[in-house]
Amino acid sequence: MERLNCVTSVCLVLALTAPLSAATILHYNFEDGTPDTPMNPSSTVTGQIGSLDLSGNGYHMYAWSDYHGPLFSSLGETPTGIGLSSEHDGHRDGYCFADGLRSWSPGVWTIELSFKLDDLSAWRTLIGKDDWAVYNGANIDAGAALYIQKNGVNGAIRLDFATVSGERYHLDSTLIPAAGQWYHFAIVVEGDQVNMYADRLDGEGFQNAGTHSLTAGLNHALLPTGTWTFGRGWYNGGQADHIVGNLDDIRFSNVALEPSQFIHSRYAHQPDPPQNAPNVSSSQNTLSWTNRDDVDVCQVYFGRNTGEPNALSYRSMLTLIATLENPEKQSTVVLPQALAASDVCYWVVDSYRGTAPPAEPNLPGLLWKFTVNDNRAPSVDAGSDQGVWLGMNGNPGEATVTLKGTVTDDGLPTPPGGVTVAWTQLSGPTVAIENSESQSASATVTETGIYTFRLWASDGEFENSNVVGVYVGTNSCQASHMLPDAPAYSVFDADQDCVVGMADLAQFAAVWLSCSDTLTACE
Repeated sequence: MERLNCVTSVCLVLALTAPLSAATILHYNFEDGTPDTPMNPSSTVTGQIGSLDLSGNGYHMYAWSDYHGPLFSSLGETPTGIGLSSEHDGHRDGYCFADGLRSWSPGVWTIELSFKLDDLSAWRTLIGKDDWAVYNGANIDAGAALYIQKNGVNGAIRLDFATVSGERYHLDSTLIPAAGQWYHFAIVVEGDQVNMYADRLDGEGFQNAGTHSLTAGLNHALLPTGTWTFGRGWYNGGQADHIVGNLDDIRFSNVALEPSQFIHSRYAHQPDPPQNAPNVSSSQNTLSWTNRDDVDVCQVYFGRNTGEPNALSYRSMLTLIATLENPEKQSTVVLPQALAASDVCYWVVDSYRGTAPPAEPNLPGLLWKFTVNDNRAPSVDAGSDQGVWLGMNGNPGEATVTLKGTVTDDGLPTPPGGVTVAWTQLSGPTVAIENSESQSASATVTETGIYTFRLWASDGEFENSNVVGVYVGTNSCQASHMLPDAPAYSVFDADQDCVVGMADLAQFAAVWLSCSDTLTACE
């Protein structure tokens, strides 16, 4: 769908309303539903509460019907792999029409959300508003007052919003999402500046994804008009740009939060065993993690084979196994009992800033999961890189390459099955591989160049692979110098045949005392 170019539109707008006092205005985490069910299960009872607002302000998300409202996702369809999110499939959206939220018009604000887009075509609005940004009997601006969206130009996440001073901004971040991947995103507006932050779930945490300056001296407060929408936008009088994907951890604040205060920056992190690890050894007897700064107390909950808890139930389903006061930055606790094969384990580290834990953690932890499995992927070695040359086997114009790898396995899973191996070619002129399903294979090459082959192995549960390079030259000298880290030709080997001999001396003698002085002719 077409959008207005990046301009500032001056027009009459509504006056500011009084700001809300609490820092958190709205918070949805979608842990209050049943997996794989509509937030509104009725096709006839329209417009009912779909998911509760955790802020205490009562700004609940509504779902219109079982078809048009969001679904609660499957268990684990979240950024952390635990719990629930809001699911949208191109015609589903949530909304909040509460007067207090419609009139929310802060000059300083933060919006956080986590999202996954499964369809990156066209425009896709993650959070939006309904109603024209400006409307005085005729729509001056066909756009709504706010969009947080994947734009349809270059695919970047964009903030598009109108202000009480009559401005309109279209600000792109550097985050261009990939399909099917979760991201955490935050927008912070304070004074004349907008900062965007993205956590690509790559272990680097929140990074700046765009800083934009607003026109100095104007009131940049959000325009207080329109119903807030989640999973779609509004354009030129109608609903538009529904997402196909998921939303989670949506929070509005009327303060400018620092990245360390974002929802997904607060938790204990870097768990060991890693999140969703599929093959933790039964000999594992500790849990380790990294604490955020200024944490005074940690409480560790653990359980196995309990059924999957969620963010609301973990403290009743899991057992408190440790309380650490003044914990180290890198903290470790010992498991109270030995693990057994096939155990499915869940654990949480709640953090507190204060001398003693209150009734609720002020830094509640993420739910982490791992599975006990002593099986390890086969060890695979495709061998050392090779240099060969055409004619090396006595047949002009060709060479036979021997691919000799080594695969070792631990005999698991139980009962053990045979280990499957396969050689495949990754690059170079195409050749046929003989005995490709054996550790030792061969191929005949007839062209010079660089070939790469991969040896793959699977024990039926886990797999592994390794790559070897084959460097084919016209002769042994050329092949040896094609190999990675091969030494350079000798400066005295003028004809680069790997032998310093009379031919090289002849070339040197031919230029002996040759003059290169064009001014005096060496006189």
